[in-house]
Amino acid sequence: MASLTCLLGSPAHSHPFSKKLLSLCYLGVESLLSLRQTCRTLQKATSSRHIWLHLARTLLSQSNVPRLEEPLDSYTGKELEDWTLRRCRVQRAWSSSNLRFTRRTMQGLISPPILLPGGRWLLSMHEGDRLLVTDLDARVLEPKTLVEVEEFIKGSNISDLPDAFEVWVDPKAAHLIVGLFFVN
Repeated sequence: MASLTCLLGSPAHSHPFSKKLLSLCYLGVESLLSLRQTCRTLQKATSSRHIWLHLARTLLSQSNVPRLEEPLDSYTGKELEDWTLRRCRVQRAWSSSNLRFTRRTMQGLISPPILLPGGRWLLSMHEGDRLLVTDLDARVLEPKTLVEVEEFIKGSNISDLPDAFEVWVDPKAAHLIVGLFFVN
């Protein structure tokens, strides 16, 4: 309890706020998330960009963690927090003794799936003239129809379609926004 009092910053304590914030950096992600639930002061403190930047750097120093697409300085605190939490979830899942693999085969794919920048979204073209998207952060990996492409490809050979479109993704958007340009 003494360390919690220190972090809360009792008036009798002489450490400046930055040192208290620095001490939060050395807590694990699970502890930070637990502390966040205790009071508004700690909720605000554990949302600091400084903390998530430190945790992201720590994760990036490990060889098995995928790199960020942009330099660390270009990300907001919330973006760093989201990135760190996703990587920690993956690490926890991979290190679990209860890890079970389920193999899923998607029938009717006409080309290999495309992993979009950022590593969250997977696009695939289905022979039923549908462009499918799968959110890899979802609890259940369920492909959803993004667009029925039949109306765009009249007279085209469906097997040529994966090479006939470009995809742009806005990595800063909270939801997937995809722009498609079909070349006919």
